[in-house]
Amino acid sequence: MNHIRNLHTDENPEYTACEHGDDYPEREWLQSGTKVYDKLREEWLRTRLVNGIGMMSPHAQTSKVESFHNILLHFCPKLLVYSYQGMKCRLYLAVLHWNENCDRAQAVDAEGNPVYRLKYPRSKEGGHTVERVLTAGTCGYVKALMRVVVELVENREQLRDNMEELQPQPARSASHHHPDNGEAVQAFEQHHRFGDRN
Repeated sequence: MNHIRNLHTDENPEYTACEHGDDYPEREWLQSGTKVYDKLREEWLRTRLVNGIGMMSPHAQTSKVESFHNILLHFCPKLLVYSYQGMKCRLYLAVLHWNENCDRAQAVDAEGNPVYRLKYPRSKEGGHTVERVLTAGTCGYVKALMRVVVELVENREQLRDNMEELQPQPARSASHHHPDNGEAVQAFEQHHRFGDRN
């Protein structure tokens, strides 16, 4: 609201000044307290409009999160069931793939011009939007993983010894007696008295 009154600085720490330079053309500025200014201020500061502008801000977009979820669903679809370790490994793969491809540059044509394409989202009801075409994704992390796997296989004996040393030993003491299966069954049958009905 300051700009339209020819005030181009503000005490707001996020927007301390207008981004334009000093070479803007002369114009007739609005004055505070006038009917036109008050009506315009009322319209511009409506809650619905302010919230909508906030949603348009790049700082409030969730498109990156949604893109990562699409990558995650590629590696572990919801229709399939995985063990905990399987799910964990697939999550790691999704993260590796995302980290390698999340900041791809825009593709260019043979003449060096940036490439765009038309997109027809359902929300536009037949309308279209223009979006950038990115360079093709890469999977360089696969070679790095294969090198690690080969190293692990070559050193599996040493790794097996190290893993056995790291395995925690179960804590047992002489004061705790764990009955075997037979003793457990007998205790269960005595407690419930199978076949003994009053």
